[in-house]
Amino acid sequence: MGFALTGEQKQLKQTARAFLTERYPAQAINDLATSKPPTDMQLWPELVRRGWLDYDLGPVERGLLAEASGYALMPAPWWQSAGPGAVIREAAGEKDTNPVAIAGLLSATPVVKATASGTRWTLMGKAPHTPDAELATEILTTAVIAGGTAVFAVSAENAGMLAREGHDPLRPMCDLRFLDAPARFLVSTVDSGRVMQVASRAAIALLACEGIGIAHRALDMAVEHAKNETRSDRPNAPFQAVAHQLTDAYAELEVVRALAYRAAWLTGTVDAAGAETGQALSSAIAASRRAAMACTENARQVIGETALTPEHPLHRWHRRALWLQAFGGANLPS
Repeated sequence: MGFALTGEQKQLKQTARAFLTERYPAQAINDLATSKPPTDMQLWPELVRRGWLDYDLGPVERGLLAEASGYALMPAPWWQSAGPGAVIREAAGEKDTNPVAIAGLLSATPVVKATASGTRWTLMGKAPHTPDAELATEILTTAVIAGGTAVFAVSAENAGMLAREGHDPLRPMCDLRFLDAPARFLVSTVDSGRVMQVASRAAIALLACEGIGIAHRALDMAVEHAKNETRSDRPNAPFQAVAHQLTDAYAELEVVRALAYRAAWLTGTVDAAGAETGQALSSAIAASRRAAMACTENARQVIGETALTPEHPLHRWHRRALWLQAFGGANLPS
C-alpha cells in the first residue's frame, strides 16, 4: 500500500519533529514524568502560534503533527483539542484554541443528565476515564435531555475530578463528576450522534499516528545504542544481527505508517462517517498499537537491562505504548 506525502506535508513533518525534539530531549521528558503536574503548559501558546490548533488544518496534517507528538512525547494535551475537540467546536459554530478534554471519548459512556432552567443548563452525573481533564479549560460531554442526547461544555473548574492511577503519568486520567455544573449547550439531539461519531474517528486517527511516532522513536533509540556498541571492542557479529532485526522492524513500521496516513485522510472525506473509513481506522489503530508495543519491547531487548528501569528515557515511550494499548479497550468505536 502506498501513500505519498506532498512536499509541504513532508516539510511539516520534519519541522514539527525538529521543534519538539529540540525543545524536549528524551531526558527532559523523563524528568517531566515525575513532576507535578507532568506537563509543560507554557508550550500551549507556542502551539497556537505555530498553527497546531488551526481549524483549516487537514486531517493528514493533523496526523503528521500527532506522529511528531508521539515521537517526542509532547507534554501538552494537544490531541483532544486539535482532533475531536475541533470537530465538536466547529459543529457548534465555535473556533476556540484553549485545551479541552472530552468525557467518554473511546471509553465508558458518560452517565450525565442535563436540566434546563430557562436558558440555563446544568449537568448531573459521572464520566469516568477521561484523559488530560486536569489540564483542560473545558470538558466536553454528551448528556441526556428530553428527546435524546446533546453535547455540552463545562468549565473544568466546575467539574469534580478524581485522579486515577494509569499507565502513563504524562497522560493523566480522571474520573469526572458533575454536580449541578453550569453548562453551555453545543450540539443538538439531531446532530449529536453524527458529530460524536466523527469526533471519535478523528481521535482514533490521531492516536494511530501517535503510535507510529512512539514506535519510530523507540527504534531510533535502539539503533543509536547499537551504533555505540559497535564502536566498542566487542565483536561486530551480534550487532550485525541486531541491525537486521531493527531494519526488519522499520520496514514493517512503514506499512503501518501507510495504514495510519490513509485512515487519517479518509476522516476528511465525504465518507468520514462511512463504512470504509471505519474499517480503515480499525485496521490502523490495531496495527499502530501492535507496532508501538513491539518496537518498544524490541528496543528494550537491544538496549538491555538499563532500559527496564524508570531512569532510562525509553521507559516513558514504553509507558505511552501501554496507555495506547489500553485506552478505549479492544473494541474502539468506529
